[in-house]
Amino acid sequence: MNTISAFRQTLSCAAALAAGVAAGQAQVTITSADMFNQVGQYYLTYANSTNNSTVDVSSLLGTASGTAQLWDFTAGSQDVTNRYDYLAATNTPYGADFVAAGAKMAQQITVDGNTNGLSWFYFTQDPVKGYLEYGTYIPTNASNGLLASPEIVYTGPLLDWPTSIHYGDSWVGTTVFYMNLEEGTNGTIPIEVSNTLTFTVDAYGLLNLPNLGFMNCLRVHELT
Repeated sequence: MNTISAFRQTLSCAAALAAGVAAGQAQVTITSADMFNQVGQYYLTYANSTNNSTVDVSSLLGTASGTAQLWDFTAGSQDVTNRYDYLAATNTPYGADFVAAGAKMAQQITVDGNTNGLSWFYFTQDPVKGYLEYGTYIPTNASNGLLASPEIVYTGPLLDWPTSIHYGDSWVGTTVFYMNLEEGTNGTIPIEVSNTLTFTVDAYGLLNLPNLGFMNCLRVHELT
């Protein structure tokens, strides 16, 4: 998994967490009020501490269906704890270019308590358009030396989530960005990335999470 994909999967997890409302509702609606988009908010995720290892969750994902289903994620590795804090974009050390592009908020990612390897994801919660992404700042030590330049500013905002999401909805987000990759003896390689993401809300039901219990949820299928 590349670093950009890891950021995006984190957001999908956040959306699932934010979907919790009164139990028993058949098809929940997620709105901007349910998202993580306010200064001072945070959430935690957990991971396996073994490098280059994978965890098979294929049996837990369910299927695209118009019938309510259950996703049970109560079991799993908790070796590594990652924290995601929400800050004003102007209150981050490398936010100037993202703010100039239009970002108002930043998600600060702390991996297993390592404050020397902080990363930032920049966005704006637009009241009309929805959750707009503006790029990432990933220090070299957080990208395993892959990125020659830590700053990736999108040429235009990418729509991640509309202002409200219902079962059966779909949307597309597109943007272009430029990055420089370290290739060892080959030096630095500049790359232009045209990124198109297609989202479909293809299932609904109940989600069970450790320490949080049951909550209503929508499954968003993302194709890159």
